[in-house]
Amino acid sequence: MRLGVSVRGALALARGCRAWALGHGRTYVTPDDVKTLAEPVLAHRLILDPEAEFDGVTATAVIGQILLDTAPPSQQDLR
Repeated sequence: MRLGVSVRGALALARGCRAWALGHGRTYVTPDDVKTLAEPVLAHRLILDPEAEFDGVTATAVIGQILLDTAPPSQQDLR
């Protein structure tokens, strides 16, 4: 990857997730909200190396792999 998501991108994801949760009648964000919105909010913000693009790697695939590799927080993590 040549360039990752900036702080502004992370803030956009956080705001989008809060709006999504509110639209679904909740005052809290769930890990599933983040998984739902990560690709549409972040994919266009990634810039891949030309070699990665030639190998068929896409921004959507990169985000999908990150979501698979990242475990959602547990109750123990929140204490």
